[in-house]
Amino acid sequence: MVDCLVEHVMTPVQDCVVIELEDTIRMLKQKLRHNKQRAAIVINARGTVAGVITVKDLQFAGDDNRISDWYKAPAYTIPSDEPIEKARHQLNVHGNHQLIVVDDRKKPMGILWDTDAVLGCTPDDDDFLPTDDEKKKDE
Repeated sequence: MVDCLVEHVMTPVQDCVVIELEDTIRMLKQKLRHNKQRAAIVINARGTVAGVITVKDLQFAGDDNRISDWYKAPAYTIPSDEPIEKARHQLNVHGNHQLIVVDDRKKPMGILWDTDAVLGCTPDDDDFLPTDDEKKKDE
């Protein structure tokens, strides 16, 4: 049986909002609205994860403010090849709704949302059910 890994259920970076530290809150709001997201990955000039910013963080931010004034750092991160159980534990310990999935250079690969960590790998998913060969082996 295949273990469920973070990469199996994460939202890939191309489907996430990624914003730079010097961008404006106005730009972030537009991107979040357009992409129907509730958080963005904040990157620095090197393209590595600097932090995260969520819609909750925007409650009191002015549209002309910079992301650098409102984002949270450090972001809670996890490699894509970690078991989903480790991600669930990390989400629970930190009380977050998301983890930023990173590669070995700390570049963003995506976001793992709490709902996907809990519901994404269920026993009825065909990808995680034993194959016919695995079933015969167990008999």
